[in-house]
Amino acid sequence: MLDADRVKIITDEEYMVVKNHALLPLVLKALIYDKKLLTASHLKFINEYLIIIDAAIVKCQKAITQNRQDIFYCHIRIVDHDWLNHEMMFDNHPYPIGFDKESAVKWIRDTAAEYFKASEDMM
Repeated sequence: MLDADRVKIITDEEYMVVKNHALLPLVLKALIYDKKLLTASHLKFINEYLIIIDAAIVKCQKAITQNRQDIFYCHIRIVDHDWLNHEMMFDNHPYPIGFDKESAVKWIRDTAAEYFKASEDMM
């Protein structure tokens, strides 16, 4: 049994840092894959689509960089078991965090859509 002093309650901020660490690289991977599919297609307005997807990729890369800084500032060590299961380490005590596939896929789609909207607003 754990002592009450040793149990740490994970804050919402720390949870979001771990969630972003787990899922933002998957958003980036999906965007790069979509870009590859677009470049192989024979669309009429391919250059315009590529500009939008490139802007979304840059936004995602910036978010990943910010997330790495957040991990450092929150003093979190993250152990990745697979793309849905992770552990946060505080004072060498693991706190498992897992995501279900459906909510992870929804979050990835929603986040990519936000990056596309932000890219369109810049144009």
